[in-house]
Amino acid sequence: MSQAPSVLVLTSSGSIPGVVTAVLAALQAGGVALRAYDGGHVGSEGGGAIDWVMRTIGGDVLEHQLGREVESFRPDALVCFEANAARVACELRDGSARPFPVLAVIQDLAPSASWAQSEADRYFVVDDEAAVQLEDHGVAGGRILPVGCIGEIDYAQAGALNRKTLKKRFGLEDRVVLVEVEGLGAEQSGQLALQLSLLSGDITYLFDAGDDTDAAAALRVQVPILDMKAKLFGRTADAPFLWRCADAVVTRANGMSLGRAIAVGAKVVCLSPSTGAETHLANALEERGRGAIASNALMVGSALERLLANATVPEKAAGIDGAAVVADAAYLVASQRQDIIHERQAAQSAGRKSEVEDAGQFAAWAAKAATPAGALEDLGGGDASGSAGRAEAAPKRPDAARLRRLRLEIEERKAQVARTIGDAQKETASWDQERSKAESLGNAGLAKKAERNGDLERARMHNALAEMAGLQAEEASLDGAARAAAAVPPSAQPASPARNRKGSGTSANRKASARPSVAEELDRLRRQAEKSPAKKKTASAKRKTAKKKPKKKSKKGAAVDDELAALKRKMARKRGGR
Repeated sequence: MSQAPSVLVLTSSGSIPGVVTAVLAALQAGGVALRAYDGGHVGSEGGGAIDWVMRTIGGDVLEHQLGREVESFRPDALVCFEANAARVACELRDGSARPFPVLAVIQDLAPSASWAQSEADRYFVVDDEAAVQLEDHGVAGGRILPVGCIGEIDYAQAGALNRKTLKKRFGLEDRVVLVEVEGLGAEQSGQLALQLSLLSGDITYLFDAGDDTDAAAALRVQVPILDMKAKLFGRTADAPFLWRCADAVVTRANGMSLGRAIAVGAKVVCLSPSTGAETHLANALEERGRGAIASNALMVGSALERLLANATVPEKAAGIDGAAVVADAAYLVASQRQDIIHERQAAQSAGRKSEVEDAGQFAAWAAKAATPAGALEDLGGGDASGSAGRAEAAPKRPDAARLRRLRLEIEERKAQVARTIGDAQKETASWDQERSKAESLGNAGLAKKAERNGDLERARMHNALAEMAGLQAEEASLDGAARAAAAVPPSAQPASPARNRKGSGTSANRKASARPSVAEELDRLRRQAEKSPAKKKTASAKRKTAKKKPKKKSKKGAAVDDELAALKRKMARKRGGR
């Protein structure tokens, strides 16, 4: 039986407790080796100066402390819930001798651009709309996975039940509106009940007071006076089922309440968003057509009427346990840790190798251009038909700043590979000792397991050595390109032969345009014959010749005409042969 993968969960002060608890419970139920670590205020996304200082200092401290935790636990995957915490985890991953995939769980309906800076291996989001927004920030779509609502499993399971059946169970009829008054106190709860009593139609209200005794006491007094059809409940095992009965929910725009409403498939009226985070969530929900914003208690009635007038959320949108999906995906990623890491490293090295190859081509061209002439060398060109080879275009001159950045990337990767080689050697020696110890004790199973793990570490070391050789070759190619770029001035690099000046053509085209036509050639020969000595006779000699002999063509004229006729036939045959 193979060993269960290990998963390290990184929490922080900005994480939603219900989401973290749900993911931890799902991971533990999934059978992974689990450990949690609290990163403190490093995950805070506040915009104040104190928040910035806390993130900066906390990030350095967390990277150091988390590094020791990673070295001792050696996770196959790391799960985090905040963008800044994910950034620290990715930096630790890139510098580790034993890299691990970083999985980002995003419970925000509208992910911020800071998530793209973390460069996690996988991103788990609530729905397709959040995935599109994250992709717009620059995250590759192949690394984003919509998993549904991430929250309490009881509400996710309740969301899969039939709403009409649950309404009959609790004696509810017509439309049901759930109002979460926990934390509002007596005064705000009373004002909210007064505004809701003004709505027309058959509506049954369910007030969730939780542990707020003041809100519960105020509702017990005021609701009968307002003649509202309402029920009250608090901490009870039936709370998820009562939430499932609701067609709409009136609540504050916080992650826990919105997660419950989404899980049970109810639309939401976001009550009085007061902070930037609440406004952000409320706007994201309203953009999806699944909610409305009530800036104060007076606006609750109109916002609720708009929601109830539209169709309810489709039943298929409810009942998804996002935490269970995250746990399953984390198990698979952790089980395939090497493949995920190789996938990332291959994507990074592919672009770098392409640029290194281009730089190497320039270095080879510069070396060839500076070589003294020796034996017969073909410089290109060719006949009119273009059958001979053409001169190759000069490679693009590499940018010196880009060469320095590539060199820095290679040096960083070489340092990481060197740590990997050292770690693999250490682990190989440790497993060899375990195998020897198991063989001395006569434990064949443990010895076989230690031998297999030792072979895996040797393979990891050999792969790292091969990559180190490739990195050294790339480094040498960059050095040669840098020297060539410094030695060859820009004026010494010719333009591409394929690019001609305006109005000019290839040599074959120029030859074709310079070739005379048949008529032009005939005119030239006639002018040449007229200028010959045979034509330079005096008029008297011509008259004497005319008196003595009948008028006929001279031999010179006949010869010229014969030549012209023969030339005409030759030119016609040549043009017909083309």
